Amino acid sequence: MKPIQKACSIFLCLLPLLGCQPTEQVHVYSGTIEGQERLVQSEAGGILIKTTAEEGQSVKENDILARLDDRDEQLRIKEAKAAVAIVQAKLDESGAGTRPEKINEAFARVEQAHATTGQAVAKQNATAAQLKILQAKKAELSKLLESARSTVVYQQNRLKRAQSLLEAGASSRQEVDTLQEAVNQAQEVVNDLIQQGYTVDAQINQAQQEVEAARAARDSSAAAEKAAQANLDLLRTGDTNYTVQGLLAQKEQTESLLEQMVLQKNKKTITAPESGIIIRQHFHKGEVIKPGATLYTLLQANRLEVVIYVPEAELNRVKLGQTAQIKVDAYPDRTFAGNITKIASKGEFTPKNVQTPEERTKIVFAVTIRLTEGLDQVKPGMPADVTLTENKAGGK
Repeated sequence: MKPIQKACSIFLCLLPLLGCQPTEQVHVYSGTIEGQERLVQSEAGGILIKTTAEEGQSVKENDILARLDDRDEQLRIKEAKAAVAIVQAKLDESGAGTRPEKINEAFARVEQAHATTGQAVAKQNATAAQLKILQAKKAELSKLLESARSTVVYQQNRLKRAQSLLEAGASSRQEVDTLQEAVNQAQEVVNDLIQQGYTVDAQINQAQQEVEAARAARDSSAAAEKAAQANLDLLRTGDTNYTVQGLLAQKEQTESLLEQMVLQKNKKTITAPESGIIIRQHFHKGEVIKPGATLYTLLQANRLEVVIYVPEAELNRVKLGQTAQIKVDAYPDRTFAGNITKIASKGEFTPKNVQTPEERTKIVFAVTIRLTEGLDQVKPGMPADVTLTENKAGGK
C-alpha cells in the first residue's frame, strides 16, 4: 500500500473516535462586581463624643470606631462598687456585738437614703412630665405644618390662575406680584415650622435621656435605701445564720448590678463587628444617637460577588459550585476564579440596565458568583465578564 493511501486509511479509522471526544462550550455573561455591606449599629443611646473611623478607612474586627458619652454609667459603676463593698463589710463584721452608736448611725443613713429616694422619684416625675409636654408640642407642630403646606398649595394655585389671566390681559402685574409675595410668605411659615420641628426633636431626645437617667437614679437610690434598712435591721436583731445568708444573697445581687452597669458602659464603645472598609458614616461627633441607630456602613472584606442573568434555555448549563472565570477592564490580561453560590429559583425579565431591548424582553435567572481570587484587586462597581465552561460529549 502506498504511504498516502495508508495515511488516509488510518485517518478514516480514527475519525469516529475523534467525533466522540468531549468538547468544551464556552458561555460569556456580563455583570457588575458587588460587595457585601454590613450595618454597624449602636446598642445604646447617647451623645456621640468621639469617632475614630472615616469613610474609605480599612478597619479590623474589634477596632474601636466610636464612643458615646458614658459618664452616667461610670457614676453608676462607682455606686454599685460601693454597694458591694458595704455588703462585704457587713459580712466581715457579722457575729460581732453591735454598739448603740452604730445603730444610730445606721438609722441616720436610712433616713438620708429615704430622702434621696424621694428626690429621685420627684425628678423622674418632673422629667417625664416635661417629655410629655415636648411630645404634645411636636404633635401640634405637625398639625400646623400640614396646614401651612396646604396654604402654600392654595396660594400657588391662586398665583397660577393670576398668571394665566395676566397672559390673557385680564389681570394686572401688581396682583400677580402680590400673590407671589403671599406664596413666599406661606413657604417661609412652612420652613420655620420645619426648623421648629427639628429643635423639638432634639429636645425630645434630650428629655428621653434625662428620663432614663432619672429612672436609673431612682432605682439606685431605692437600692441604697433598701441596703441601709437591711443594715439597720441587722444591727438591731444581731447576726444569725439567717442574717448571714441574707447578706450573701444581697452581695450576689449587688455584684450582679455591678456587672450590668459595666455591660451598659461597654455598649457605649462601638467596635467593628468584622474586618472591612467604611463606605458610609451616618453620624458625627456631638450628635445624639438613639439605641439601634446605624453609625457606619461596612463593606465586608473578602466578600466580592458578581450577579449574571442566564436565559431560561441555558439554565441547564449552570450548577451550584461550578467554577467561573471573571475578567474586568482594569486587568485585561488577568482572569479571576469564582464559584457559583446561588441560582435564583424564580425567573424575571432581564434588568433594564442590559444593553439591547431584545435582551430585556427575555426571561432570565439571576446567578451569583463569589470571587475566590483577586479580592485585593477587584473593586465593587467594576463591570465584569463571566465565562462558564460546559463540557459536552461529542458525536457524529
